Amino acid sequence: MMLNPVFRREIRSVLRSWKPFAVITVFVLFLTFVLGVSLYLLMTNSYNGFNPGSAMVLYVVLSGFQLGLILLMVPALTGGAISGERERQTLDLMMITKMSAFSVVFGKLLSSLLYVLLLLISTMPVCAVIFYFGGVSLPNLLTTMLFIISVAMMAGSVSLFLSALIRKTIPAIVLSYLFIIVITIGILVMVAFSEVIYRVSDLSYLPGAPIYFLMAANPFMGYASIMDAQLGYTVINSMMSFTGNHGGSMSPWMLQVPLWVYSVAFNAVVTLLALAFAAFLVTPVRHSRRYR
Repeated sequence: MMLNPVFRREIRSVLRSWKPFAVITVFVLFLTFVLGVSLYLLMTNSYNGFNPGSAMVLYVVLSGFQLGLILLMVPALTGGAISGERERQTLDLMMITKMSAFSVVFGKLLSSLLYVLLLLISTMPVCAVIFYFGGVSLPNLLTTMLFIISVAMMAGSVSLFLSALIRKTIPAIVLSYLFIIVITIGILVMVAFSEVIYRVSDLSYLPGAPIYFLMAANPFMGYASIMDAQLGYTVINSMMSFTGNHGGSMSPWMLQVPLWVYSVAFNAVVTLLALAFAAFLVTPVRHSRRYR
């Protein structure tokens, strides 16, 4: 099986170090601590003993913590992937090989995703505790994990693009975290501001489609949509209720598609565009009128 050369080199260099395994250990211990604290709170706050149905709360909390930690880790892993090669003066050596620029960028993304995949697989035994209480199936857990991987791909590709654009590691990582803040907290603030406009104005409804698609760009809102579909919650419907008639001007077929599907599509489009632009930026020679 032919592996991407950059991906193969990253596997050999990264996995031989003790740092990845230390990070995985800390990651698993932290989620175990969150699981223990959640179980303790559920047991102490219940007057009739522990309700097995509340295990779904543990599932939501653990998956949410996983998504948040992955969003915090991916920019640090990929923000210096291209700029670090430039600072070590090894990017030119990679580009004079037979590999294309896209292969170099894609190999860097695969290496970071392998790290994320190791983190998610290592936490499967912790999440498997929820199966003891019931209410959550294995396909539900796998669907959530695949959604987290799609978010990691999106965040990693944007970090790679910024690393190729800025050419310095620290500014690239800072801008990557700024992008994460914008698509999470920023979009949430904009949606809340839209509700304020609706309540203080005389509009019968707000345009539902732009707000709905804006919410799809937020990873946590896409995650909430998955929890709605799996556990029967109504978080997203409650957030969209202020637009009137469940979306105002939206077509019925738009609302029939869950928000997390639009979120996955958004992640895929951003990933492809970011990788394409990053490959364009690291290309050493570009044809132009000057050289024709």
